[in-house]
Amino acid sequence: MQHTILLAGPELYLIPAHPRFAQALFTLVEQNREHLCRFLSWPHSMAHVDNLTQTLHAQAEAHQAGSARHYVIHYQQHCVGVISLNSIDLQRRCAPIGYWLAQPYQGKGLVSASLQALMRHYVAQREVTRFVIQCISVNLRSNAVARRNGFTLVETRHQACELEGVRYDQNTYLRRFD
Repeated sequence: MQHTILLAGPELYLIPAHPRFAQALFTLVEQNREHLCRFLSWPHSMAHVDNLTQTLHAQAEAHQAGSARHYVIHYQQHCVGVISLNSIDLQRRCAPIGYWLAQPYQGKGLVSASLQALMRHYVAQREVTRFVIQCISVNLRSNAVARRNGFTLVETRHQACELEGVRYDQNTYLRRFD
């Protein structure tokens, strides 16, 4: 298993996901649930810390197997979110990126710095050369993160994503290093 901790900036680290982070991340989800549910479908399934413990265990196994890479974003010695290569297509060297950040830490460049560190590391390791970000069109911050970090909008799928009973357009961004 790659236990590599990635330095993303001053006091900003990406630490491989592990069940030991379950309580801290569950607390963040609880504190940010309403905000997260505006843009993501999974927060509803995290009703108890055990749900997050199971998820982190599965993510650690996927990390070890090399089929995905999940990291806890640590800033100033606190868990503040997660960033991941949700699945890695080793033949195509392509991976979709997912991330979320607690609302009080947004707007500080932490996602961009984490994204840059993640891409830099996996390009250098020759594991991934194509990265994909998908986000709903009304998630202005995620769309801006993609554009600011050199991603190109390659597709908009109309009403492709449903959250809270409302259908949204989904943008797909691509960044290539090959």
